[in-house]
Amino acid sequence: MRIRLAGELREFDEAHSINAFLSLINIDATKNGIAIARNGVVIPKAKWQTEPLADGDSIEIVRASQGG
Repeated sequence: MRIRLAGELREFDEAHSINAFLSLINIDATKNGIAIARNGVVIPKAKWQTEPLADGDSIEIVRASQGG
């Protein structure tokens, strides 16, 4: 499966959901402060378990941080 992650096209084992994909890239989906966009659309965390991924999808991961 080819997924564009942060603008870079990469090959991954098949992931049937956003949660499965996050597991493949070693990101803990249970943590707060993470937002996921698939093909430019933010996916609510409640849908990560069931939201399917397809070959060629583009994924952006944004992590909240403190600063000032």
